[in-house]
Order: sequence, then C-alpha cells, then structure tokens
Amino acid sequence: MKIERSKILIEVLRNSKIVLSDICDRDISVTEHFVDLGASSIDRAVIADDTLASLNVHISLEELIDSPTISDLADRIFQGLNC
Repeated sequence: MKIERSKILIEVLRNSKIVLSDICDRDISVTEHFVDLGASSIDRAVIADDTLASLNVHISLEELIDSPTISDLADRIFQGLNC
C-alpha cells in the first residue's frame, strides 16, 4: 500500500494533539521531541498505534515507539510501508 509521507505526518501530528491534550491548541514543530511535548513512553505507543489504525496499516510497534520526534515517527512508518 502506497501512502504519501505527508499524509502520515498529518496523522501523526493529529494523533499527537489528541493524546497530548495539553498541546492541542499549540502550534508545534514536527521536529520537537516527544519528551519536550510531555509525552511518556506510553503516550508515544498510543500515538503510534492510533496513527497505524487511522491509516489502516500494520507495522510492529517495537519498530516505532522509540521515535524521538513526530517527523521521525512519520518517517519510520513511511519506511515500514515501503520496504
């Protein structure tokens, strides 16, 4: 399945704002670290899982949960779909 990286990035950002409700009204950079946004490891796993579900794709969460930024998570999902 071919999904554009930009669509993946939008979904990661949207799910980040849902899970991290404190940042929902903030403009955030996709290069900000999840830790700096207040995300725990559980939050990052939920963001990754919710993004995969919204895109209707299956990739091992183990490959994704240590992604430090929104952009990196989108890149890893994109790479996982295209390998």
